[in-house]
Amino acid sequence: MSSRRTATAALAAGFILACAGSARAQQDHATPQEVVQRVQQAAQAVAKQGEAGLAIYTSKNDISVWKDSYVFVVTCEGGSAVTVAHPVRPELKGQAAAQTLKYGPRPGEQLGADYCTQGRKPSGGWVEYNFPRPGGTQPERKVSYFLAAKGTPYVAGAGIYDPTTKVEDL
Repeated sequence: MSSRRTATAALAAGFILACAGSARAQQDHATPQEVVQRVQQAAQAVAKQGEAGLAIYTSKNDISVWKDSYVFVVTCEGGSAVTVAHPVRPELKGQAAAQTLKYGPRPGEQLGADYCTQGRKPSGGWVEYNFPRPGGTQPERKVSYFLAAKGTPYVAGAGIYDPTTKVEDL
């Protein structure tokens, strides 16, 4: 085999391995479409089952946690978001979002209000903020989708950790 063919074969093999690795990495990250689907399912379950439906989202299971994302639920009574179910950080239950959303880019009070405002829109809505990944301590940019559970004070949410996704594009 000539050195040119050998180099071309090596380059092709490297490209195939790089693509396979990239595809595998992509499979480990939740997509915006998956987030919307999971949040819609959660909002429907909580609307149908009420507080009993919250139990699904208080612990890690195949419904509440997938890839690098999870569904959590807040109550929006009184206009501020308070966590009522969180499968990855159960210690947040009962805490106001204003206290837990301390990483910016806007004050936690505003972000908590945004959870409720966006979630109450007919088709839900997206909110951008910084929050540590599950198991992490350093905040990263997160974009979450919220949707109200009809007939309840609850709003379900889930998100993706992505430094570039624009809320306007979602």
